[in-house]
Amino acid sequence: MADHLELTGREPARALRRDLRTFFDRVRWDHGDMEISALSVGDDPSTATYMRSIERTFGRYQIPVQAHNYPAGTDAAEFYHDLGELQSDPSQHGVIILKPLPESFTVDFSGPRTLPYVAAVQSHLDLECISPRRIMDLALGYSELAPPTAGAILRMLDHNQIPISGRRVVVIGRSGNVGRPAGWLLLQRNATLTYCHSKTTPEQLRQVTRSADILVSATGNPGMITADLVRPGAVVLDAGFSFVGSEVRGDVDFAEVSKVASAITPVPGGIGPLTNELLVHNLATLVSERYGLQTQG
Repeated sequence: MADHLELTGREPARALRRDLRTFFDRVRWDHGDMEISALSVGDDPSTATYMRSIERTFGRYQIPVQAHNYPAGTDAAEFYHDLGELQSDPSQHGVIILKPLPESFTVDFSGPRTLPYVAAVQSHLDLECISPRRIMDLALGYSELAPPTAGAILRMLDHNQIPISGRRVVVIGRSGNVGRPAGWLLLQRNATLTYCHSKTTPEQLRQVTRSADILVSATGNPGMITADLVRPGAVVLDAGFSFVGSEVRGDVDFAEVSKVASAITPVPGGIGPLTNELLVHNLATLVSERYGLQTQG
């Protein structure tokens, strides 16, 4: 199959941006300015890059991002105390915790049981949809508010009018911020869903992926999805992201898979441009809940 539709994120991102600007202008007129906070620990270069990206994205909507960077070696108790104080401030409309965090940053709520840092994020400020309540609502089908990359996958399908209901969907990867929630969203749309992961054998992987009408990969393993893993005519969504030297690569061998897929997302330029706008869309949802409004977009 030589012809394929290249699914880029730029047009759906522009369409979403128009709706969100209208929404935030109305909120600002009726309720005043908004601001969000982003917290990080240490000086990891990827964290600094992501922080600049967040500031640039929200800056398009005149929404300031308050950066709270803690030096490496900061005590977890200090970090979570400050997070609690921040979340009690009524001027805050959203919180993002940038990764990586030190491995010691767990929260002990019940004696010997420890829960990850996500348990400390309050759901009404949870822009990344990582708090227990948000994850539960998504998993049980009560909400489509999702981690941004997972939400971008669904929006890419919707924008291109690719049907989901009744179709065989395979998601490769089971991370809490992409693979699992992407599958939950697709299940809400009545997909027939299968997950593959690190314990799936190569034989199983090939058998399962070759049956997929829609194949989603979110592993961060560059080039792992080759043409022999894809059923001719399938839709392939690449949500992987990694660096090979200075080059950004996705999970999918684009040059070869595009010869058999009916539609495919490139990396870069596919899911990525939508992801940050979905973070802003999550803010719009939180603001709508706070003020009893209808979310745009």
